[in-house]
Amino acid sequence: MKILYLQHAGGLGGSCVSLLYTMQGMRDLGHTCVVALARPSQELVRFYTDAGFEALPWPGLALWDHSTVGPRPLWEPGTWRMLADVAFGWRRTARRTLELVEQIQPDLVHLNAMVLSPSADALIQAGRPFVWHVREPAPDNGFRTRMIRRVMLRATHLIFISEFDKHSWIQDQNGVVIPNFVDLTRFSPDADGQSLREMLQMSPDAKVILYLGDVSAIKGFYVLLDALCLLKQRNFQFVCLMPGAVLGRAQSTLGRIARVILPLVGSGTPKQQAKQRIMRYRLEANLRLLPFATDIVPYFAASDVIVFPATKPHFARPVIESIAMHKPAVGSDIGGVRELLAIHPLGRATPVGDAIALSDAIEELTSDRARSADLDAQFTKVKARFDLQHGVHAIAAIYHEIMELNHKCSQEKTAL
Repeated sequence: MKILYLQHAGGLGGSCVSLLYTMQGMRDLGHTCVVALARPSQELVRFYTDAGFEALPWPGLALWDHSTVGPRPLWEPGTWRMLADVAFGWRRTARRTLELVEQIQPDLVHLNAMVLSPSADALIQAGRPFVWHVREPAPDNGFRTRMIRRVMLRATHLIFISEFDKHSWIQDQNGVVIPNFVDLTRFSPDADGQSLREMLQMSPDAKVILYLGDVSAIKGFYVLLDALCLLKQRNFQFVCLMPGAVLGRAQSTLGRIARVILPLVGSGTPKQQAKQRIMRYRLEANLRLLPFATDIVPYFAASDVIVFPATKPHFARPVIESIAMHKPAVGSDIGGVRELLAIHPLGRATPVGDAIALSDAIEELTSDRARSADLDAQFTKVKARFDLQHGVHAIAAIYHEIMELNHKCSQEKTAL
């Protein structure tokens, strides 16, 4: 079977990793996989081609970004630009999507995010077999959500990554929940973390906290800084690893303008606010602000606890990976994050935005009393739910169902 994957992301992130796992699993099952990039970049092309896949840049698609991860308030000019592009680019997207299908000639298409709603509509209209992998919860019940939901309810095969996400979009309608999965052969609890500790010059006595996110309020970055400040006031010895949270200067024209103007009106850009808070809390020596890392296993191995302090429900891959690595995790009591922490042998859910509760949970989970004799057995039992092979076979079963249905419809048309 030849499968065309349509990816929306413009840079490396959790959805890219999830898609790569899926493609690798399908390749192992004997399928041919091609990925088309709606927001192409050299970084993404290399990411997929280095793994042995054909990566095809395919710009020109209208992308309906609308989720708790990337909120689009109506007072932002960028929201209106996006809505205009969706409205005026709907037909263009239909044409470009079907041109892509004609060029690749796949047996089916796999859309990798909710934001590909215009492409989903085009495939529905054309009667092309596809699966729609929805990786975001509905942010509200407003006009945009209702419009996207209408397209979603016309799709025959939907995959969600949590029960919360499914219910937020379609409640009890047809849809399958398949949690994000990891390659358990890569995420070994016995992986070496000492080398990274030494390279980053961390004290042997320091507890290591791992935060996998960027500098944004939605990821809980500022809440985490508040919690780290509280830990420092208690003389708690720690280092916080932050791959993906580099505080470099904005490179885009809009970013440079914002960097100059926003401080004049009293706020500053998110990164400027982060720098100010880090300096005020005197956390410079406690943080390791690092570029995004494609190989994060050493970071998990070097850590004592993983934090996911999101302020809005969204993608919680670090919690799944913490289970695979037998590491404690603390996150927000919200959405799909709550579902994962509830089954985590050493998971703690704290109220959203509560820096005191977050600091208390970090301190508790890094103490010796947090461990128990049968902990490894508990982790082994739970992490089987997120095994790569289990998840890949679940998706492959949906592919098979789609192809069987498509074959049956073709036979019925021929008979007529």
